[in-house]
Amino acid sequence: MTEDSAAAWLTHLEATLAALHAALHQTQAGLLHGAPDALPAADAALQALTHTLEDLYARAPAAVRDGAPAAVLFAHPPALAARWTAARQLAHAVRDLNAHNGRILQARLAHHDAALSALGGTTPAPRLYSPAGQTRAARPGRSLGHA
Repeated sequence: MTEDSAAAWLTHLEATLAALHAALHQTQAGLLHGAPDALPAADAALQALTHTLEDLYARAPAAVRDGAPAAVLFAHPPALAARWTAARQLAHAVRDLNAHNGRILQARLAHHDAALSALGGTTPAPRLYSPAGQTRAARPGRSLGHA
């Protein structure tokens, strides 16, 4: 990858990560403030940006995909190394914000499930699988006879 193509690739990556970060903040605002109307647009943006990131990753130099340090990837000029480091930090911030949004969503779902159970006077359906993935019957089986 030439210096110019590396700089262009990095510019596209930086813009995509910044847009993804903004879309995740929009999603978070919708989750926290009970604005479900904002979520479909944010979801569409997140999906498009995720596809863009996948395309950028596919076009990345092999050293990027192998996790080489910035000093090896963008040693000349040094400004590219600093931009690469900043892009990686932004990618980590995006990952953390996405995980936080997931926790908010899980808490909202648990709250809604509890509210529905309280309103309906029902208990949640029994789980057929344990957290370890083992099966267990909802109720004990019965013998139909002996041979």
